[in-house]
Amino acid sequence: MRYRSKSIKILFFVIPVFFVGVLGLVVYNFFDQKSNANAVSAADFNAGNIIDDSVFYNKNAMTADQIQAFLNNLMPNCYPYGQSAVSGFTPPYVCLKDYHENITTGETSFEKGGGAFSGGTSAAQIIYNAAQEYGINPQVLLVLLKKESLGPLTSDTWPVKSQYKFAMGYACPDSGPDNTANCDSSKSGFYKQIRAAAWQLKYYKDHPNDYRYRIGWNDIQYSPNTACGTKRVNIENIATLSLYIYTPYTPNDAALANYPGTVNCGAYGNRNFFMFFSEWFGSTRGDVFTPKPSSIDIADGVYFVSASNNRTLDVSGASKTNGTKVVSYPLNGNLNQKWEVKRLKNGYYTFKDMNSGRFLDIFNGATYNGADVGIWDESNGENQQFAIHANAGGNGYYIQAKVSGKVIDIANNSLSANTKIQTWAAGTGISHAWNFWPTISIEQGEYTIVNPISNKALDISNGQINTNGTNVQIYSANSSASQSWYLRNNGNGTYSILNSVSRKSLDIKGGNIYTNDQQVQLWNDSANGSQVWNIAAANNGYTFINPYSRKVLESSGGQINLDGNLIKTYSQNGTNAQNWVLIKK
Repeated sequence: MRYRSKSIKILFFVIPVFFVGVLGLVVYNFFDQKSNANAVSAADFNAGNIIDDSVFYNKNAMTADQIQAFLNNLMPNCYPYGQSAVSGFTPPYVCLKDYHENITTGETSFEKGGGAFSGGTSAAQIIYNAAQEYGINPQVLLVLLKKESLGPLTSDTWPVKSQYKFAMGYACPDSGPDNTANCDSSKSGFYKQIRAAAWQLKYYKDHPNDYRYRIGWNDIQYSPNTACGTKRVNIENIATLSLYIYTPYTPNDAALANYPGTVNCGAYGNRNFFMFFSEWFGSTRGDVFTPKPSSIDIADGVYFVSASNNRTLDVSGASKTNGTKVVSYPLNGNLNQKWEVKRLKNGYYTFKDMNSGRFLDIFNGATYNGADVGIWDESNGENQQFAIHANAGGNGYYIQAKVSGKVIDIANNSLSANTKIQTWAAGTGISHAWNFWPTISIEQGEYTIVNPISNKALDISNGQINTNGTNVQIYSANSSASQSWYLRNNGNGTYSILNSVSRKSLDIKGGNIYTNDQQVQLWNDSANGSQVWNIAAANNGYTFINPYSRKVLESSGGQINLDGNLIKTYSQNGTNAQNWVLIKK
Protein backbone atom coordinates (compact mmCIF):
# COMPACT_ATOMS: atom_id res chain seq x y z
CA MET A 1 0.00 0.00 0.00
CA ARG A 2 1.36 3.37 -0.96
CA TYR A 3 0.98 6.45 1.24
CA ARG A 4 2.14 9.98 0.65
CA SER A 5 4.97 11.07 2.86
CA LYS A 6 4.19 13.65 5.56
CA SER A 7 7.35 13.25 7.66
CA ILE A 8 5.68 10.91 10.14
CA LYS A 9 7.72 8.19 11.77
CA ILE A 10 5.55 5.11 12.26
CA LEU A 11 6.74 2.20 14.36
CA PHE A 12 5.15 -1.19 13.64
CA PHE A 13 5.63 -4.40 15.59
CA VAL A 14 4.11 -7.82 15.28
CA ILE A 15 1.21 -8.26 17.69
CA PRO A 16 -0.52 -11.61 18.22
CA VAL A 17 -4.03 -10.16 17.86
CA PHE A 18 -6.21 -9.06 14.99
CA PHE A 19 -5.14 -5.42 15.16
CA VAL A 20 -2.01 -3.74 14.01
CA GLY A 21 0.05 -3.45 17.19
CA VAL A 22 1.10 0.15 16.92
CA LEU A 23 3.35 1.01 19.84
CA GLY A 24 4.25 4.52 18.97
CA LEU A 25 2.30 5.41 15.92
CA VAL A 26 1.99 9.02 16.95
CA VAL A 27 4.89 10.39 18.95
CA TYR A 28 4.22 14.10 18.68
CA ASN A 29 1.51 16.37 19.98
CA PHE A 30 -1.47 17.17 17.80
CA PHE A 31 -3.31 19.20 20.38
CA ASP A 32 -3.00 22.62 18.84
CA GLN A 33 -6.05 23.71 20.75
CA LYS A 34 -4.43 23.37 24.15
CA SER A 35 -0.68 23.07 24.26
CA ASN A 36 -0.53 22.10 27.94
CA ALA A 37 -2.73 19.09 27.13
CA ASN A 38 -5.00 19.65 30.10
CA ALA A 39 -1.96 19.53 32.38
CA VAL A 40 -1.97 15.72 32.03
CA SER A 41 1.30 14.01 32.82
CA ALA A 42 2.45 10.57 31.74
CA ALA A 43 3.40 10.19 35.40
CA ASP A 44 -0.34 9.79 36.04
CA PHE A 45 -0.32 6.57 34.00
CA ASN A 46 -1.47 3.60 36.11
CA ALA A 47 -0.24 0.41 34.47
CA GLY A 48 -2.82 -1.73 36.30
CA ASN A 49 -5.81 0.52 35.63
CA ILE A 50 -5.35 2.56 32.49
CA ILE A 51 -9.06 3.36 32.20
CA ASP A 52 -12.09 2.49 34.30
CA ASP A 53 -14.61 -0.01 32.94
CA SER A 54 -17.38 2.52 33.55
CA VAL A 55 -15.70 4.89 31.09
CA PHE A 56 -14.47 2.36 28.53
CA TYR A 57 -17.88 0.72 28.10
CA ASN A 58 -20.02 3.86 28.35
CA LYS A 59 -21.63 3.73 24.91
CA ASN A 60 -23.66 6.86 25.65
CA ALA A 61 -20.68 9.13 26.33
CA MET A 62 -21.31 10.96 23.02
CA THR A 63 -24.17 11.26 20.59
CA ALA A 64 -23.60 11.18 16.83
CA ASP A 65 -24.05 14.97 16.75
CA GLN A 66 -21.48 15.39 19.51
CA ILE A 67 -19.01 13.19 17.65
CA GLN A 68 -19.54 15.31 14.56
CA ALA A 69 -19.04 18.51 16.52
CA PHE A 70 -15.87 17.05 18.03
CA LEU A 71 -14.47 16.21 14.59
CA ASN A 72 -15.43 19.67 13.32
CA ASN A 73 -13.50 21.17 16.19
CA LEU A 74 -10.43 19.03 15.53
CA MET A 75 -10.11 20.16 11.92
CA PRO A 76 -12.07 23.35 11.24
CA ASN A 77 -10.22 23.82 7.95
CA CYS A 78 -9.79 21.10 5.35
CA TYR A 79 -8.13 21.16 1.93
CA PRO A 80 -9.96 19.05 -0.66
CA TYR A 81 -7.32 19.87 -3.24
CA GLY A 82 -4.37 19.54 -0.92
CA GLN A 83 -1.66 21.94 0.11
CA SER A 84 1.03 20.65 -2.23
CA ALA A 85 1.33 18.47 -5.31
CA VAL A 86 1.21 14.73 -4.59
CA SER A 87 2.00 12.30 -7.34
CA GLY A 88 -0.39 9.41 -7.79
CA PHE A 89 -3.30 10.76 -5.75
CA THR A 90 -6.21 12.53 -7.36
CA PRO A 91 -8.30 15.12 -5.50
CA PRO A 92 -10.65 15.60 -3.88
CA TYR A 93 -9.11 14.67 -0.56
CA VAL A 94 -11.68 14.17 2.19
CA CYS A 95 -11.26 15.03 5.87
CA LEU A 96 -12.66 12.71 8.50
CA LYS A 97 -15.29 15.25 9.48
CA ASP A 98 -16.57 15.31 5.89
CA TYR A 99 -16.18 11.61 5.10
CA HIS A 100 -19.29 9.60 4.13
CA GLU A 101 -19.63 6.00 3.06
CA ASN A 102 -22.45 3.88 1.66
CA ILE A 103 -22.21 0.96 4.03
CA THR A 104 -23.92 -1.35 1.53
CA THR A 105 -22.06 -0.59 -1.68
CA GLY A 106 -18.80 0.67 -0.19
CA GLU A 107 -18.93 3.90 -2.21
CA THR A 108 -17.29 6.81 -0.42
CA SER A 109 -16.99 10.57 -0.62
CA PHE A 110 -13.88 10.11 -2.73
CA GLU A 111 -15.96 8.70 -5.61
CA LYS A 112 -18.76 11.21 -5.09
CA GLY A 113 -16.79 14.43 -5.32
CA GLY A 114 -16.18 14.88 -1.60
CA GLY A 115 -18.45 15.26 1.43
CA ALA A 116 -22.01 14.04 1.91
CA PHE A 117 -23.97 12.23 -0.78
CA SER A 118 -27.30 10.42 -1.09
CA GLY A 119 -27.11 7.03 0.62
CA GLY A 120 -23.91 7.91 2.47
CA THR A 121 -23.39 7.65 6.22
CA SER A 122 -21.06 10.10 7.98
CA ALA A 123 -17.92 8.97 9.80
CA ALA A 124 -19.45 10.33 13.02
CA GLN A 125 -22.57 8.23 12.55
CA ILE A 126 -20.53 5.14 11.71
CA ILE A 127 -18.53 5.55 14.93
CA TYR A 128 -21.68 6.14 16.96
CA ASN A 129 -23.50 3.15 15.49
CA ALA A 130 -20.57 0.82 16.20
CA ALA A 131 -20.34 2.12 19.77
CA GLN A 132 -24.04 1.46 20.30
CA GLU A 133 -23.99 -1.99 18.72
CA TYR A 134 -21.06 -3.30 20.74
CA GLY A 135 -21.26 -1.23 23.93
CA ILE A 136 -17.99 0.66 23.54
CA ASN A 137 -17.44 4.29 24.48
CA PRO A 138 -17.23 6.22 21.18
CA GLN A 139 -14.44 8.27 22.79
CA VAL A 140 -12.42 5.06 22.98
CA LEU A 141 -12.97 4.44 19.27
CA LEU A 142 -11.90 8.01 18.46
CA VAL A 143 -8.71 7.61 20.50
CA LEU A 144 -7.90 4.29 18.82
CA LEU A 145 -8.53 5.91 15.45
CA LYS A 146 -6.00 8.60 16.31
CA LYS A 147 -3.57 5.99 17.59
CA GLU A 148 -3.88 3.55 14.66
CA SER A 149 -4.66 5.54 11.54
CA LEU A 150 -2.12 6.97 9.17
CA GLY A 151 -1.91 10.76 9.20
CA PRO A 152 -3.62 10.29 11.59
CA LEU A 153 -7.11 10.75 10.20
CA THR A 154 -8.12 12.71 13.29
CA SER A 155 -5.83 15.58 12.34
CA ASP A 156 -5.04 15.14 8.63
CA THR A 157 -6.61 18.03 6.70
CA TRP A 158 -6.24 16.36 3.31
CA PRO A 159 -6.10 12.59 3.63
CA VAL A 160 -6.16 10.27 0.63
CA LYS A 161 -8.57 7.36 0.21
CA SER A 162 -6.07 4.66 1.11
CA GLN A 163 -5.73 6.10 4.62
CA TYR A 164 -9.31 5.02 5.34
CA LYS A 165 -8.89 1.44 4.14
CA PHE A 166 -7.32 0.11 7.35
CA ALA A 167 -8.07 3.04 9.63
CA MET A 168 -8.15 0.88 12.78
CA GLY A 169 -5.43 -1.55 11.72
CA TYR A 170 -7.89 -4.44 11.86
CA ALA A 171 -6.80 -7.60 9.98
CA CYS A 172 -3.58 -5.85 9.09
CA PRO A 173 -0.67 -7.51 10.96
CA ASP A 174 2.82 -6.20 10.43
CA SER A 175 4.14 -9.28 8.70
CA GLY A 176 4.45 -8.20 5.12
CA PRO A 177 7.61 -7.77 3.04
CA ASP A 178 9.98 -5.08 4.24
CA ASN A 179 7.83 -4.55 7.35
CA THR A 180 4.83 -3.44 5.33
CA ALA A 181 1.39 -4.46 6.47
CA ASN A 182 0.07 -7.75 5.08
CA CYS A 183 -3.55 -6.65 5.19
CA ASP A 184 -6.70 -8.63 4.43
CA SER A 185 -8.42 -6.68 1.64
CA SER A 186 -11.79 -8.21 2.54
CA LYS A 187 -11.67 -6.26 5.82
CA SER A 188 -10.82 -2.92 4.23
CA GLY A 189 -12.98 0.18 4.34
CA PHE A 190 -13.71 2.68 7.07
CA TYR A 191 -17.10 1.24 8.02
CA LYS A 192 -15.74 -2.32 8.24
CA GLN A 193 -12.71 -1.19 10.23
CA ILE A 194 -14.67 0.80 12.82
CA ARG A 195 -17.30 -1.88 13.27
CA ALA A 196 -14.74 -4.70 13.46
CA ALA A 197 -12.67 -2.79 16.01
CA ALA A 198 -15.69 -2.27 18.26
CA TRP A 199 -16.63 -5.95 17.82
CA GLN A 200 -13.11 -7.01 18.75
CA LEU A 201 -13.16 -4.95 21.95
CA LYS A 202 -16.46 -6.51 22.93
CA TYR A 203 -15.01 -9.95 22.20
CA TYR A 204 -12.14 -9.24 24.58
CA LYS A 205 -14.67 -8.30 27.24
CA ASP A 206 -16.72 -11.45 26.72
CA HIS A 207 -13.70 -13.81 26.51
CA PRO A 208 -11.15 -12.42 28.99
CA ASN A 209 -9.52 -15.80 29.61
CA ASP A 210 -8.70 -16.60 26.01
CA TYR A 211 -5.54 -14.54 25.86
CA ARG A 212 -2.02 -14.26 27.16
CA TYR A 213 -2.84 -11.84 29.97
CA ARG A 214 -5.47 -12.23 32.70
CA ILE A 215 -7.01 -10.14 35.47
CA GLY A 216 -4.46 -10.12 38.33
CA TRP A 217 -0.66 -10.20 38.30
CA ASN A 218 1.11 -10.49 34.94
CA ASP A 219 4.68 -10.16 33.69
CA ILE A 220 4.29 -7.68 30.84
CA GLN A 221 7.11 -6.97 28.42
CA TYR A 222 8.47 -3.49 27.89
CA SER A 223 8.79 -4.09 24.15
CA PRO A 224 8.81 -6.89 21.56
CA ASN A 225 12.50 -7.27 22.33
CA THR A 226 12.52 -9.74 25.21
CA ALA A 227 15.95 -8.51 26.25
CA CYS A 228 14.32 -5.26 27.38
CA GLY A 229 12.71 -7.05 30.30
CA THR A 230 9.30 -7.12 31.92
CA LYS A 231 7.27 -5.35 34.57
CA ARG A 232 5.05 -7.03 37.15
CA VAL A 233 1.61 -5.49 36.67
CA ASN A 234 -1.61 -6.17 38.57
CA ILE A 235 -4.32 -5.76 35.90
CA GLU A 236 -7.37 -4.57 37.83
CA ASN A 237 -10.18 -4.46 35.30
CA ILE A 238 -11.47 -5.74 31.96
CA ALA A 239 -10.93 -2.46 30.09
CA THR A 240 -7.23 -2.40 30.98
CA LEU A 241 -6.93 -6.10 30.17
CA SER A 242 -8.43 -5.39 26.73
CA LEU A 243 -5.83 -2.72 26.07
CA TYR A 244 -3.03 -5.15 26.93
CA ILE A 245 -4.52 -7.80 24.66
CA TYR A 246 -4.70 -5.12 22.01
CA THR A 247 -1.11 -3.92 22.59
CA PRO A 248 0.68 -6.41 24.87
CA TYR A 249 3.40 -4.10 26.22
CA THR A 250 3.71 -1.60 29.02
CA PRO A 251 5.78 1.60 28.84
CA ASN A 252 8.97 1.71 30.87
CA ASP A 253 9.87 4.66 33.06
CA ALA A 254 11.89 6.30 30.30
CA ALA A 255 8.94 6.13 27.88
CA LEU A 256 6.69 7.74 30.48
CA ALA A 257 9.20 10.47 31.19
CA ASN A 258 9.77 11.23 27.50
CA TYR A 259 6.20 11.73 26.28
CA PRO A 260 5.57 12.21 23.39
CA GLY A 261 9.00 10.98 22.31
CA THR A 262 10.62 7.58 21.95
CA VAL A 263 13.33 5.74 23.88
CA ASN A 264 15.18 2.47 23.66
CA CYS A 265 13.12 -0.52 24.81
CA GLY A 266 10.06 1.70 24.89
CA ALA A 267 6.55 0.81 23.83
CA TYR A 268 4.05 3.59 23.46
CA GLY A 269 0.67 2.18 22.55
CA ASN A 270 -0.86 2.07 26.03
CA ARG A 271 0.96 5.19 27.13
CA ASN A 272 -0.40 7.03 24.11
CA PHE A 273 -3.91 5.70 24.62
CA PHE A 274 -3.92 7.08 28.16
CA MET A 275 -2.46 10.43 27.15
CA PHE A 276 -4.62 10.89 24.06
CA PHE A 277 -7.80 10.05 25.96
CA SER A 278 -6.87 12.33 28.86
CA GLU A 279 -5.95 15.21 26.58
CA TRP A 280 -9.15 14.95 24.58
CA PHE A 281 -11.75 13.85 27.11
CA GLY A 282 -10.32 14.37 30.59
CA SER A 283 -9.74 11.74 33.24
CA THR A 284 -9.99 8.03 32.52
CA ARG A 285 -11.59 7.69 35.95
CA GLY A 286 -15.36 7.33 35.96
CA ASP A 287 -16.25 9.57 38.88
CA VAL A 288 -14.88 12.67 37.15
CA PHE A 289 -17.90 12.82 34.89
CA THR A 290 -20.32 13.31 37.77
CA PRO A 291 -20.43 17.00 38.70
CA LYS A 292 -21.63 18.07 42.12
CA PRO A 293 -24.04 20.89 42.98
CA SER A 294 -22.54 24.25 43.82
CA SER A 295 -20.39 24.54 46.93
CA ILE A 296 -20.34 28.35 46.60
CA ASP A 297 -23.44 30.46 47.17
CA ILE A 298 -23.60 33.28 44.65
CA ALA A 299 -26.57 35.55 45.32
CA ASP A 300 -29.06 35.82 42.47
CA GLY A 301 -28.27 38.93 40.48
CA VAL A 302 -26.62 40.43 37.41
CA TYR A 303 -22.83 40.07 37.14
CA PHE A 304 -19.81 40.56 34.98
CA VAL A 305 -18.06 37.18 34.94
CA SER A 306 -14.37 37.97 34.61
CA ALA A 307 -11.09 36.08 34.75
CA SER A 308 -7.67 37.54 35.41
CA ASN A 309 -6.37 40.39 33.28
CA ASN A 310 -9.86 41.74 32.66
CA ARG A 311 -11.00 38.86 30.44
CA THR A 312 -14.78 38.71 30.60
CA LEU A 313 -17.47 36.34 29.30
CA ASP A 314 -18.82 38.15 26.24
CA VAL A 315 -21.40 37.17 23.61
CA SER A 316 -19.53 37.63 20.34
CA GLY A 317 -20.55 40.74 18.41
CA ALA A 318 -23.40 41.40 20.87
CA SER A 319 -25.42 39.01 18.74
CA LYS A 320 -28.86 37.88 19.90
CA THR A 321 -28.92 34.81 17.63
CA ASN A 322 -29.10 31.21 18.82
CA GLY A 323 -25.75 29.51 18.37
CA THR A 324 -23.62 32.62 18.83
CA LYS A 325 -20.39 31.69 20.57
CA VAL A 326 -19.20 33.18 23.83
CA VAL A 327 -15.69 34.63 23.83
CA SER A 328 -13.38 36.36 26.29
CA TYR A 329 -13.17 40.10 25.81
CA PRO A 330 -11.93 43.07 27.84
CA LEU A 331 -14.58 44.33 30.23
CA ASN A 332 -16.56 47.17 28.67
CA GLY A 333 -19.78 47.04 30.64
CA ASN A 334 -21.99 46.38 27.64
CA LEU A 335 -25.16 44.33 27.97
CA ASN A 336 -23.62 41.35 26.17
CA GLN A 337 -21.19 41.05 29.11
CA LYS A 338 -23.88 41.11 31.77
CA TRP A 339 -25.22 37.79 32.99
CA GLU A 340 -28.22 37.18 35.18
CA VAL A 341 -27.02 34.42 37.50
CA LYS A 342 -29.84 32.46 39.12
CA ARG A 343 -29.63 29.50 41.49
CA LEU A 344 -31.95 26.57 40.80
CA LYS A 345 -33.49 24.33 43.44
CA ASN A 346 -31.05 21.53 42.54
CA GLY A 347 -28.02 23.64 43.51
CA TYR A 348 -26.97 24.52 39.96
CA TYR A 349 -27.04 27.94 38.29
CA THR A 350 -28.19 29.33 34.98
CA PHE A 351 -26.53 32.28 33.21
CA LYS A 352 -28.83 34.48 31.11
CA ASP A 353 -27.30 36.97 28.68
CA MET A 354 -28.94 40.34 29.43
CA ASN A 355 -28.61 41.49 25.84
CA SER A 356 -30.38 38.60 24.09
CA GLY A 357 -32.31 36.93 26.89
CA ARG A 358 -30.72 33.62 25.85
CA PHE A 359 -28.80 31.28 28.12
CA LEU A 360 -25.21 30.13 28.43
CA ASP A 361 -25.19 26.76 26.70
CA ILE A 362 -22.80 23.87 26.02
CA PHE A 363 -23.56 23.25 22.36
CA ASN A 364 -25.04 19.82 21.69
CA GLY A 365 -24.45 18.87 25.32
CA ALA A 366 -20.86 18.00 24.37
CA THR A 367 -18.75 16.24 27.02
CA TYR A 368 -15.30 16.43 25.44
CA ASN A 369 -12.50 18.92 26.07
CA GLY A 370 -12.74 21.94 23.77
CA ALA A 371 -16.53 21.86 23.36
CA ASP A 372 -18.05 25.13 22.14
CA VAL A 373 -19.90 27.43 24.52
CA GLY A 374 -22.48 29.96 23.38
CA ILE A 375 -26.04 31.16 23.84
CA TRP A 376 -29.33 29.42 23.13
CA ASP A 377 -33.00 29.62 24.02
CA GLU A 378 -33.77 28.40 27.52
CA SER A 379 -34.08 24.61 27.52
CA ASN A 380 -33.92 23.70 31.23
CA GLY A 381 -31.41 21.06 30.12
CA GLU A 382 -28.22 20.00 31.88
CA ASN A 383 -26.23 21.72 29.13
CA GLN A 384 -27.48 25.06 30.55
CA GLN A 385 -26.89 24.27 34.22
CA PHE A 386 -23.64 25.02 36.02
CA ALA A 387 -22.13 24.43 39.44
CA ILE A 388 -19.83 27.01 41.05
CA HIS A 389 -16.90 25.80 43.14
CA ALA A 390 -13.72 27.26 44.56
CA ASN A 391 -10.90 26.99 42.05
CA ALA A 392 -8.32 24.41 43.10
CA GLY A 393 -5.58 26.95 42.49
CA GLY A 394 -7.01 29.27 45.15
CA ASN A 395 -7.84 31.99 42.63
CA GLY A 396 -11.51 32.73 41.98
CA TYR A 397 -14.09 30.08 41.13
CA TYR A 398 -14.63 27.52 38.43
CA ILE A 399 -17.95 27.12 36.61
CA GLN A 400 -18.68 23.45 36.01
CA ALA A 401 -21.14 22.22 33.37
CA LYS A 402 -23.61 19.73 34.79
CA VAL A 403 -23.79 17.87 31.48
CA SER A 404 -20.08 16.96 31.41
CA GLY A 405 -18.28 17.92 34.59
CA LYS A 406 -16.00 20.09 32.44
CA VAL A 407 -15.45 23.74 33.37
CA ILE A 408 -15.77 27.02 31.47
CA ASP A 409 -12.29 27.80 30.15
CA ILE A 410 -10.41 30.37 28.02
CA ALA A 411 -8.74 28.48 25.17
CA ASN A 412 -4.97 28.35 25.54
CA ASN A 413 -5.25 30.83 28.42
CA SER A 414 -5.00 33.51 25.74
CA LEU A 415 -5.05 37.21 26.63
CA SER A 416 -6.30 38.14 23.16
CA ALA A 417 -9.74 39.62 22.62
CA ASN A 418 -12.34 37.33 21.04
CA THR A 419 -10.65 34.17 22.32
CA LYS A 420 -12.85 31.09 22.24
CA ILE A 421 -14.60 30.05 25.44
CA GLN A 422 -14.72 26.26 25.72
CA THR A 423 -15.14 23.48 28.24
CA TRP A 424 -12.12 21.71 29.71
CA ALA A 425 -11.32 19.31 32.52
CA ALA A 426 -10.94 21.19 35.79
CA GLY A 427 -7.45 21.94 37.01
CA THR A 428 -5.67 24.73 38.84
CA GLY A 429 -5.11 27.06 35.91
CA ILE A 430 -6.18 30.69 35.76
CA SER A 431 -7.82 30.01 32.38
CA HIS A 432 -10.87 28.81 34.27
CA ALA A 433 -10.65 30.94 37.42
CA TRP A 434 -13.60 33.34 37.36
CA ASN A 435 -14.89 36.12 39.58
CA PHE A 436 -18.41 37.49 39.81
CA TRP A 437 -18.62 41.29 39.75
CA PRO A 438 -22.08 42.69 40.46
CA THR A 439 -23.33 45.24 37.99
CA ILE A 440 -24.79 48.23 39.80
CA SER A 441 -26.91 50.95 38.24
CA ILE A 442 -26.35 54.25 40.09
CA GLU A 443 -28.34 57.33 39.23
CA GLN A 444 -26.19 59.98 37.58
CA GLY A 445 -25.76 63.06 39.77
CA GLU A 446 -23.93 64.77 42.64
CA TYR A 447 -22.86 62.82 45.73
CA THR A 448 -20.70 62.92 48.80
CA ILE A 449 -18.66 59.70 48.98
CA VAL A 450 -18.16 58.60 52.59
CA ASN A 451 -16.53 55.70 54.37
CA PRO A 452 -19.44 54.01 56.22
CA ILE A 453 -17.42 53.20 59.36
CA SER A 454 -15.40 56.37 59.97
CA ASN A 455 -17.73 58.82 58.18
CA LYS A 456 -14.64 60.37 56.57
CA ALA A 457 -15.36 61.77 53.11
CA LEU A 458 -13.52 61.50 49.80
CA ASP A 459 -11.75 64.87 49.63
CA ILE A 460 -9.45 66.92 47.36
CA SER A 461 -6.34 67.93 49.29
CA ASN A 462 -6.18 71.58 50.37
CA GLY A 463 -9.28 72.36 48.32
CA GLN A 464 -7.23 72.48 45.10
CA ILE A 465 -10.15 71.42 42.91
CA ASN A 466 -8.79 73.08 39.75
CA THR A 467 -5.23 71.79 39.89
CA ASN A 468 -4.10 68.70 38.00
CA GLY A 469 -2.13 66.27 40.14
CA THR A 470 -3.76 67.22 43.43
CA ASN A 471 -3.92 64.27 45.81
CA VAL A 472 -7.23 62.75 46.84
CA GLN A 473 -7.62 61.86 50.53
CA ILE A 474 -10.16 61.20 53.27
CA TYR A 475 -11.22 64.01 55.54
CA SER A 476 -13.95 64.85 58.00
CA ALA A 477 -17.17 65.64 56.17
CA ASN A 478 -17.60 69.40 55.73
CA SER A 479 -19.92 69.85 52.70
CA SER A 480 -17.21 71.78 50.82
CA ALA A 481 -16.70 71.79 47.06
CA SER A 482 -13.66 69.53 47.52
CA GLN A 483 -16.03 66.79 48.78
CA SER A 484 -18.68 67.16 46.09
CA TRP A 485 -18.52 64.52 43.36
CA TYR A 486 -20.48 64.01 40.17
CA LEU A 487 -21.04 60.40 39.08
CA ARG A 488 -21.33 60.26 35.33
CA ASN A 489 -22.69 57.14 33.63
CA ASN A 490 -20.48 56.54 30.58
CA GLY A 491 -23.10 54.28 28.99
CA ASN A 492 -20.85 51.21 28.85
CA GLY A 493 -21.20 49.96 32.41
CA THR A 494 -18.51 52.31 33.73
CA TYR A 495 -18.69 55.55 35.67
CA SER A 496 -16.44 58.57 35.88
CA ILE A 497 -16.08 60.32 39.24
CA LEU A 498 -15.72 64.08 38.68
CA ASN A 499 -15.46 67.00 41.03
CA SER A 500 -18.85 68.67 40.79
CA VAL A 501 -17.36 72.15 40.35
CA SER A 502 -14.15 71.76 38.33
CA ARG A 503 -15.25 68.63 36.45
CA LYS A 504 -11.77 67.23 36.86
CA SER A 505 -11.72 63.47 37.17
CA LEU A 506 -10.62 60.98 39.78
CA ASP A 507 -7.48 59.53 38.14
CA ILE A 508 -4.91 56.79 38.88
CA LYS A 509 -1.56 58.60 38.83
CA GLY A 510 0.65 57.87 35.85
CA GLY A 511 -1.90 55.44 34.41
CA ASN A 512 -0.37 52.66 36.54
CA ILE A 513 -3.65 50.81 36.90
CA TYR A 514 -2.24 47.30 37.38
CA THR A 515 0.07 48.08 40.32
CA ASN A 516 -0.97 48.17 43.96
CA ASP A 517 -0.59 51.31 46.07
CA GLN A 518 -0.96 53.72 43.18
CA GLN A 519 -1.90 57.22 44.22
CA VAL A 520 -5.26 58.66 43.18
CA GLN A 521 -5.27 62.26 42.01
CA LEU A 522 -7.33 64.91 40.24
CA TRP A 523 -6.81 65.31 36.47
CA ASN A 524 -8.47 66.61 33.31
CA ASP A 525 -11.40 64.41 32.35
CA SER A 526 -10.63 62.01 29.48
CA ALA A 527 -12.61 58.90 30.48
CA ASN A 528 -9.51 56.82 29.75
CA GLY A 529 -8.58 53.57 31.46
CA SER A 530 -7.24 55.25 34.59
CA GLN A 531 -10.42 57.32 35.10
CA VAL A 532 -13.28 54.82 34.81
CA TRP A 533 -14.87 52.64 37.45
CA ASN A 534 -17.30 49.80 37.89
CA ILE A 535 -19.48 50.01 40.98
CA ALA A 536 -20.12 46.81 42.90
CA ALA A 537 -22.21 46.18 46.00
CA ALA A 538 -20.22 45.70 49.23
CA ASN A 539 -21.21 44.74 52.76
CA ASN A 540 -21.55 48.32 53.91
CA GLY A 541 -22.08 50.15 50.67
CA TYR A 542 -20.21 50.07 47.37
CA THR A 543 -16.78 49.29 45.98
CA PHE A 544 -15.28 51.29 43.10
CA ILE A 545 -13.37 48.94 40.77
CA ASN A 546 -11.16 49.82 37.84
CA PRO A 547 -12.61 47.60 35.05
CA TYR A 548 -9.25 46.86 33.47
CA SER A 549 -7.05 46.04 36.44
CA ARG A 550 -9.75 45.11 38.99
CA LYS A 551 -7.94 47.36 41.50
CA VAL A 552 -10.25 49.29 43.83
CA LEU A 553 -10.36 52.65 45.60
CA GLU A 554 -8.94 52.29 49.10
CA SER A 555 -8.02 54.50 52.01
CA SER A 556 -4.34 53.55 51.98
CA GLY A 557 -2.93 51.16 54.53
CA GLY A 558 -6.41 50.30 55.75
CA GLN A 559 -6.43 53.55 57.73
CA ILE A 560 -9.97 55.00 57.74
CA ASN A 561 -9.92 57.37 60.73
CA LEU A 562 -7.01 59.67 59.90
CA ASP A 563 -7.72 63.04 58.27
CA GLY A 564 -5.48 63.48 55.23
CA ASN A 565 -4.92 59.76 54.66
CA LEU A 566 -4.29 59.28 50.94
CA ILE A 567 -6.58 57.39 48.57
CA LYS A 568 -4.80 54.73 46.54
CA THR A 569 -5.74 51.67 44.45
CA TYR A 570 -5.31 48.13 45.73
CA SER A 571 -6.43 44.57 45.08
CA GLN A 572 -9.92 43.94 46.37
CA ASN A 573 -9.90 42.43 49.86
CA GLY A 574 -13.32 43.30 51.27
CA THR A 575 -11.99 45.48 54.11
CA ASN A 576 -13.75 48.59 55.38
CA ALA A 577 -11.07 50.74 53.78
CA GLN A 578 -12.46 49.79 50.38
CA ASN A 579 -16.16 50.38 51.16
CA TRP A 580 -18.02 53.61 50.42
CA VAL A 581 -21.54 54.96 50.70
CA LEU A 582 -23.09 57.50 48.34
CA ILE A 583 -24.99 60.39 49.85
CA LYS A 584 -27.10 62.14 47.20
CA LYS A 585 -26.85 65.93 47.28
